[in-house]
Order: sequence, then structure tokens, then C-alpha cells
Amino acid sequence: MQLLIKDLEERFPDQFTHQVISREDAREIWARGLEREPSPQLELPGVREQAREQNERQREARQKAKERQDRTRIAEREQRARDRELARSVGPRELNEKREQIRADVAEQARKIAEARQKGQALEIEKIRESHAWITKDLSDVREIERAQTREMLRDAELGREPAQEMERQLERNCEVQRKDVTRELGEIGSTIVREDKQRYERETVERQREQVREVRERAAREGVPREVMHVLEVSRLQPGEQPRTREHERDHNEHRAREAARERERVAERERQRALGREPER
Repeated sequence: MQLLIKDLEERFPDQFTHQVISREDAREIWARGLEREPSPQLELPGVREQAREQNERQREARQKAKERQDRTRIAEREQRARDRELARSVGPRELNEKREQIRADVAEQARKIAEARQKGQALEIEKIRESHAWITKDLSDVREIERAQTREMLRDAELGREPAQEMERQLERNCEVQRKDVTRELGEIGSTIVREDKQRYERETVERQREQVREVRERAAREGVPREVMHVLEVSRLQPGEQPRTREHERDHNEHRAREAARERERVAERERQRALGREPER
């Protein structure tokens, strides 16, 4: 130690000072140093465990956020690849030809429907349904190509995410405005298909109901069911073409059926009484 002090005095005569102090001064300096040292912080029970759990939750949240970002980047990369391939698959001239073909097909289907109605002929609904399906598919394909080409153009322009999305929506609206007559007629053809299906279902329902009535009558005739009982049964049945009733109408209908059944029972009883007395019942 003495050699170290001597070396420091020689090397740094103006900066190093060696001062000798008593043991009492040293103890006092040591005691003051201990007073200045911060006391250890007391820890409440469970705080360390809660902190560990919080750190674990934060770590998991960061991990999930990173995974979402990775999935988003992968999806965007795949979407760009699909857009690039789809946009380059059809040139402007071929795309215009597809649009015009769709327009012509829709006009032809609308003409056939109008002509059949004018002549009072039944619509070939299955052919119309098939045509409507593939025209709708072709229109969906054209829209996908348009969107892909638009996104490719906007990526090359480097407008940024939000301006590019707004521009994409605006361009898509413009395309839809240009073919609004086509989409309107295509929608009307779809409505025609729905109406024809509904009418066919109603006709088939009425026919099934009539068939059920015929079967009941034939079975009743075979089993010898009295005509009066058959009349009550037929009155109580839902007649062909009749729509199901609401709850209020059903209650009124049930009361009417009960009254009719009671009157019929009275008439049957009166005829039986007249026959027993040897009289001809009044008609």
C-alpha cells in the first residue's frame, strides 16, 4: 500500500493527497456512510408472483402480436402474388370483350323472358337458372380481375395504405356505375327465378293437398264412413290453396268448426229420430 501511495504522489503531485486519520474518525466516517446507504425495501406477500405473472402475460401478448403481424405480412405477400398473376392473365382488350359478352348474355336472357310472357308461354325456368348462374360467375370473375389490376396499379404508384384503399373503392364504384344496367337486369332475372320457384312450390302444395283429399275420400268410401262425418272432416281440413291461419284466425276457425260439427250432430240425431218414428226426415 505504501508503495502504491508513493507511486501516486510521484505521478500526480498536484492531484493526489494522502491524509492520515485516527481510528475514531474512520469509525465515524464508516457510520455516516451506513446511514446514507438506502435501507432494503420490504416486499408484500405475493407481489413478486404477481409481477412474474404480469411479465408472462406481457410476453405472451407481445408474442401474439408478433404472430399476427407475421400472418398479416404473409397474407399480404400472398395477395400481392395472386393479384400480380390475375392482373397479368387478362389484357385490357380481352377484359373489355368479357364485359361486352356479359352484357349481351344478360340482354338475351331478358329478351327471352319478355317474349315468353308476351306470348303467354311458360318460362323454361331451369335453362334460365343455369344461364343466370354462369353469367353471375362470369361477372364475379371480371370484378376480381378489375380489383387485382387496380391494386397492382396503386402499388406501383406507392400512394400509401389509406389513400390506396380509398382510390380502390372509388375506382370500383366507377366500374359498377358503368354496368349498372347489366346488374339491374341480372337482378331482375334472379327475381323472376325466385317468383317462379315460389309459384311452382304453391302449385305443388295445392296438388298434394288435393291428392290427400282424394285419398281420404276414397278410404272413407271403402270403410263406409257416413257422409255426414266426411263433411265435418272436410270442413275442418285446410283446403287446397288455403294459407295457414294466424293464431287469432285459427281460434275463430276452431270455434266455427265446433259450431258446424255440433249442428251436424244435431241434424244426424234428428234424422235418426225421424227414421225411428217411421217418418221421412225433412230435407
